[in-house]
Amino acid sequence: MMNAGSHPARRVMYLPIKIADHQHSAANTTDSGNNNACYILARSFSVQDYEWQIDYHPNGFHPKGYHDQQCWVKLRLTLIRGPSSDATASFVGAAPLTPTSFTFRFVDPSRTPVDPLPEVTERSTFPQIVPTEVPLAPRAALKAGGYLGRDGNCFVRCQVTLFHEPDTAATHPSRDLGQDLGNLLTSQNATDVTFVVGSSTGAESFGAHRCACSPRGLLSSRQSSLGA
Repeated sequence: MMNAGSHPARRVMYLPIKIADHQHSAANTTDSGNNNACYILARSFSVQDYEWQIDYHPNGFHPKGYHDQQCWVKLRLTLIRGPSSDATASFVGAAPLTPTSFTFRFVDPSRTPVDPLPEVTERSTFPQIVPTEVPLAPRAALKAGGYLGRDGNCFVRCQVTLFHEPDTAATHPSRDLGQDLGNLLTSQNATDVTFVVGSSTGAESFGAHRCACSPRGLLSSRQSSLGA
């Protein structure tokens, strides 16, 4: 279970993406890519008490660009279980909302790519009703960049970061009653009694608060009821 106010939890892993085993044609996939048959399990993993699943699509359309006829390699992110001490409440619907960042980068373990592709970052709050789709790169760019191995497959480095809710104790530190009363006296806000100190020729006056003075015996019962 994550503790509020603690540092973000991170995990880094590598996803093998099999490209060569799938026909190079986006026409054979659904536009949105939400058909489960079009996605292939890459791996499931846990970060603290959260369990995730990442699927990949080697031949998809860009989720936000159906006019783009290129074949895209994309991922689908799903939170399948959240933290709970009660097994019956550990399903996604009972999981607390969790801000999460995923950063993906194609890598070549054997050599430096010819044309490095930029990192892709997806920041969302999970769980979500619909799994999150993340387009990584067109297949043509993978080939041109030298990311495909001799077997026609590639690897994606994935870093997952879970952010915790801020610590309410740190955001709103505990208050000191004595300090608060002192600040109230210094500010002279809402004073309802006046003390005069000194002789008639050099007297000084300052305001105070009847509710603070009465319990300390600084006012008589008559002064407390009639005013000072």
